[in-house]
Amino acid sequence: MKFNKVVISGVSDQWTDEDVKDGADADYVRRIRRRVDGELRPTATVILGYADDSPESVKLGYRLFRTRTYFADPLQCHRCLRFGHVQAKCRAATARCPRCAGNHEFDVCTAREDSTRIKCANCGGQHSAKFRGCSGYQTVKAVLRTSTTTGKSYAEAAKSSKPWRQRQTPSRYRRRNMHLLLLRTSQQ
Repeated sequence: MKFNKVVISGVSDQWTDEDVKDGADADYVRRIRRRVDGELRPTATVILGYADDSPESVKLGYRLFRTRTYFADPLQCHRCLRFGHVQAKCRAATARCPRCAGNHEFDVCTAREDSTRIKCANCGGQHSAKFRGCSGYQTVKAVLRTSTTTGKSYAEAAKSSKPWRQRQTPSRYRRRNMHLLLLRTSQQ
């Protein structure tokens, strides 16, 4: 089942997930965890899921929490390094190196120490495939945000968020270039 997910922050760790679920009348509850010194620890931020429309605010005890829309981070496979699935569901024949984008695993990479041979498997840039500043990662993240806010499917959101160059119609392109051509001929 797909839930409309929202986030609330500042929830005391004394509240259990069941207490929050009952108090917020939510269908799904998950407390966000953060890794500290190699150990996962709960934070004061909780994700709430609702089968129907999500509320603007939630009251827990005597405190009112404002909700904001939850935007999930893009899933990235640790095997093929593509977005949209996890390693357990990967159908790629071979693994890809996150450091040099080669068809081998990271453990046997010869470019591990050579920073000039770093290559992203998604965009071809000179960074690791796990870099969150990667243009491929940012594009997928923007499409997920569009999909969440508009309610469109991922495919529909991806089509509507293509760069302007791909959406530009040939006639507009010709008109713009014709204008430049006329300017050049009038200046001569």
